[in-house]
Amino acid sequence: MRLHRIVFFILIFGENDRKYMNEAHFAFYYESLIRKIKQLYPEAEIITITENCLNQEAFAKRIENLSTHYHTNHIDMHSIFRQQRDKNTPLTSDGVHPNQQGYQIYADAIYNALHQGVSHFKQPAYLTEPIAAKRELDFIEIKQPHVIQGKFIKSNNYFLTEETGSSLSYVFKGSNLGINTFVGRAGGFIAVYIDGKFVRNVSTWWPIQKNRMLYIASGLTNEEHTVTFVFTGKAPANKSVKQPAMSISSIVTFD
Repeated sequence: MRLHRIVFFILIFGENDRKYMNEAHFAFYYESLIRKIKQLYPEAEIITITENCLNQEAFAKRIENLSTHYHTNHIDMHSIFRQQRDKNTPLTSDGVHPNQQGYQIYADAIYNALHQGVSHFKQPAYLTEPIAAKRELDFIEIKQPHVIQGKFIKSNNYFLTEETGSSLSYVFKGSNLGINTFVGRAGGFIAVYIDGKFVRNVSTWWPIQKNRMLYIASGLTNEEHTVTFVFTGKAPANKSVKQPAMSISSIVTFD
């Protein structure tokens, strides 16, 4: 029996990620992720997945086009779930997140995609000329806040507070912005202001404790900006949190 060694990545970038950006910004990040994978692992296969809950056709089309362009193994879970829903089979727990049956369908689809690829000697995804990502994702990390207001403690390189109204401000230059934060069951809402204007609230509640980079904004003017993160003291209404907290280690940006 001949054994096949497969190195592959599963790229699920869709429903949660597209909420705060337009399809052009989404396509840039999506393509940049594909290109970064192929640069680091040239022989790897990439499985690109259109999530079951992604109803925005413009975003789904971008995934499909980029998958075709880079010859990835694309799986349209939105279409698969729609076909299953026609059979009156519940596949999600809340209309978005798959239940046990839904995850089984995901697993079967991924297995079948890999099996078909091996059986038909599919060429792995390859690095070709970029469509939208004309530059690489080379982030600049800024660890030290420009202004600290309120009560913070420094723990494991994180600025941590449980005090409502405490804030961290950073000065940066670039058109894209994210934060490195610690998420977990004690996470709360952070109000984000860029150049004094409210952008949105960011939740750091997550069922698993981990370090995570969160997207903040794209399409900013390529000049100096000030971003301020204000801890609201609140947690998601449907989560049981005794004492919410905000924990930020740095911001990341690039032109």
